Amino acid sequence: RYAIWSGDETYNYKSNILLRLEMLADLCETTEPEEPNDKQLFSKHLIEVQNMITLVTDMESGEVDFESSTEREQLTEVMRSSNKIWRFRNKIKNGELGTTEHAEMVDEIEDYLAQGQKINAIKYYREEMKTRFDERVSLRESKDFVDSIDDDLKRRGIVRYK
Repeated sequence: RYAIWSGDETYNYKSNILLRLEMLADLCETTEPEEPNDKQLFSKHLIEVQNMITLVTDMESGEVDFESSTEREQLTEVMRSSNKIWRFRNKIKNGELGTTEHAEMVDEIEDYLAQGQKINAIKYYREEMKTRFDERVSLRESKDFVDSIDDDLKRRGIVRYK
């Protein structure tokens, strides 16, 4: 099993990752809004997936040459990011999340919370509600909303209790 990181077998492993990234790109395109908004033409997920495809393609072709351990770390990070986007986009596809814009905002808040940046998450939420949804929310409402997401992340074990 460990041999997949050396010689020709690495090529097959990267090809498998590329196939899965293409599936992810298709899912992202399927769940993109039909009409782009004033702020973005493409979602951050679609852009991130395209960047990951480029990275793995360059690794596979030898255009980018990393040390074995660095390449392994890069591929592992690609897989982690892909899994997160896959779960998120399937929730959109299955109707578990509202609009794509709202879902992306929640995803960004989760990222802030996972990094321990609750204050930035609250600021981001207030700004997004004002600029993207033309809705003014109080600091208390923002804190309560972010706290509810934080509590959910703690229940799922993504964010540790402090």
